Amino acid sequence: MLPKWTSLANASLAFREVASTENKLLIWQQSCTLFSAYNEFLNGLLAYLIVLWRTAKGKTINTAVFSVPYANKINQFSNLTGGDDGAFYLVFRLAQPKLRNAVAHGTMWPDLDAGKVRYIDVKPPVENEISLIDFTGLCSVGSHLAQPYLAALALIAIMENGVESAKSLLPQDLVTLFDFASKNVV
Repeated sequence: MLPKWTSLANASLAFREVASTENKLLIWQQSCTLFSAYNEFLNGLLAYLIVLWRTAKGKTINTAVFSVPYANKINQFSNLTGGDDGAFYLVFRLAQPKLRNAVAHGTMWPDLDAGKVRYIDVKPPVENEISLIDFTGLCSVGSHLAQPYLAALALIAIMENGVESAKSLLPQDLVTLFDFASKNVV
């Protein structure tokens, strides 16, 4: 996960750096890079979340989930968590496997006159679109995924190995959530 997180963090910083420029090509290219980076990060993260949720629900786990396609991971996680109506609704709104594939295959382009991003879905080859504002919004939200991931890892480290004085500085809601999860997952 570290290489995917690093890619996301770098793409997020670069995206914020070019956001105020007048150079539309630079903004477009960095938006595509960020979009790809955050979807690759989610792709990697979803495998771990699926294993954790299956364990928490007492279901069998299969480590093959680490190598299944992104869309398959999204479907599995959706079935485990309630999808767009569950606690992880933001993941399902951000995860865009068809658009991610179009970025990876170079079959996506901006239509600035129409305010759209057009892309070809490979299977079957069909042209789709998303508004340029929605695409930029996805990138903007995706650019903030690196920080909560680090915060979650820090919380786990403090709760597992931290001294009591460090634990006492954490918000009580997080401590309660961690204690609930550790008692109900293991």
